[in-house]
Amino acid sequence: MGGKAFSRSVPPLETPRMPKEVYLEVKNKVVRALSPAFGWIDSPLDGPGKKDFGDIDIIVSGLNGGDMRKESVLTLVNQLLEAEARITEPGSAVSAHFAIPWPKDLPQPGIHDPLQDDASNALKSSATPLGAIASTGTSSDDLSRPQSRAQETFESNAEPLTLKQLRDKEKELPQHVVASQNELAMDFMENSPGSQLGTPSPHGTFSPSPDSGTDKRSSWSIKGKKLSIPHSRKFSSFANLVSKIGQSGWNSADSSDDEGKKKKGTSSTSDSITDRKSGFFIQVDVHYCATVKQAKYLRFHQAHGDMWQLLGSVIRPFGLTVDNVGLWIRIPEVELVNKKRAKILLTSVPNQILDFIGVSPTEYWRPFADVDTMFRYISKCYMFHVPSDYAADNELASAKSNDRQRLAKRPVYGQWIHEFKPLCRSQGLFSKALTTREDVRNKAFETFKIETEYHLRLREFLFEKQKNEIIKEIRNIFPAPAQPTNKKAVQMRTLHIKAMKEIIIERVEASRYNIVAPKGLRLPNGLFNMDRVRAFARTIANDVVAAVERRNNPRARGGPVPQARPGRDARAITPEIPLPRGSPAIRDRPPGGA
Repeated sequence: MGGKAFSRSVPPLETPRMPKEVYLEVKNKVVRALSPAFGWIDSPLDGPGKKDFGDIDIIVSGLNGGDMRKESVLTLVNQLLEAEARITEPGSAVSAHFAIPWPKDLPQPGIHDPLQDDASNALKSSATPLGAIASTGTSSDDLSRPQSRAQETFESNAEPLTLKQLRDKEKELPQHVVASQNELAMDFMENSPGSQLGTPSPHGTFSPSPDSGTDKRSSWSIKGKKLSIPHSRKFSSFANLVSKIGQSGWNSADSSDDEGKKKKGTSSTSDSITDRKSGFFIQVDVHYCATVKQAKYLRFHQAHGDMWQLLGSVIRPFGLTVDNVGLWIRIPEVELVNKKRAKILLTSVPNQILDFIGVSPTEYWRPFADVDTMFRYISKCYMFHVPSDYAADNELASAKSNDRQRLAKRPVYGQWIHEFKPLCRSQGLFSKALTTREDVRNKAFETFKIETEYHLRLREFLFEKQKNEIIKEIRNIFPAPAQPTNKKAVQMRTLHIKAMKEIIIERVEASRYNIVAPKGLRLPNGLFNMDRVRAFARTIANDVVAAVERRNNPRARGGPVPQARPGRDARAITPEIPLPRGSPAIRDRPPGGA
């Protein structure tokens, strides 16, 4: 929320933007405070070119305890951070905003713009103005940052160097351990022997390396061991804190002691702030993931600030979506009716996602020097194109409502719409689409082997849609009685509709109504030939009325049973409809099991 979560609390708390040195120091202390309780702690790559920060984002996993209920986990985090207030995110996500006091021993905030956010700051600090863009989209590496020394073969989820890799690279442990991608430094005390944290790169940032699929931990991983408690801490009294956790029974029940009540914080359900707080605070956003795999993916998806908002707008027209679960393909016919049902998961492996959309995993796992460099990276996606008649106003007119809201709140998105894409258009770059939605779908079939699931999902949806259309047609054949109070007529109409549904859709045995639906009503792929169904339904309407009368008239029931006969299937009325292109035939298993 860019450090603004507590501006709407009652009373509001001042959470000014942090200069980089304060941001890194406080993030360092936050990680150290959370280390005893969580075996995996990390933070997403920051947005490009930021010189100050509105909040601190932390992702944790590997809880060292048995109670993983949402309130218990967040109460524990609240105690570890000694937060003054808390706003809990609604829903099932174990996530909250915490307000911690601005450390007195760090530079205090001066006059700041309360409306400024991370994205606007990133624009001001962009080191490279938008200029001529190479048609290949190639951009030079940021030479001011250490370059990756990792292997460039990515098998799955890339992440910062593992502990073993770090120890192999650096034989001597320095006094300061530098954390993963964000230049995050962890200041170790002399009495912290046996730490499981890795050794830093000599430049102060870790370079990414491929994850071979084994159970590796990030550079903040503790492998189930708690750090030694330092004798002195500027952030909090660590020994007292651990003692307090033990007394509150955080791993078996929600905290109920006075201290827990005092620091319970706000929620969105807002945990109330009982006293007006004085001074400045820092907003810390903590998200707990049940598994390390989920945590690593969240770190990937939240990297680079607005990155996935921009990439999402590029890949969305081609039927792809990336969310906090993975990469999805959407079925267009289903999407018009049910967006959730239209999605099929392709992969949750970050590097597979990047490879599929055509951008470099190696570049992704390094910070971007500025916004322009990030834009050039996104333009390497083979789905990116800017039509020769592109106009920002036209794009906004057809944009989703959340895109329009994003434009007002996220200046980087505005720069993408109003500056970068018009610049590409003026230079004649990316003017032609290199692919189509159908091409992307076929590539997904080949890469992720989901073709069978795709067509099954589509046919099941179309089958249900056809059933609804058939029922509507049957209701029209048997109109409602002129007098709704005529219960007998209403009852008979219900029975007529039921009988025809059973004959056409459910294909009941002939013994029930002595009418058999011909096989020609179905296509080879199991769907209905709707023209034939309509003609057949009207042809057998009188026969259905007679059959229902026989079943419900005791006198008629005692007479001879007519021989079952097939209904006329209207073959002469409607020609055979060919199988839709691209749909494999399923002759023995029609959708819905009918």
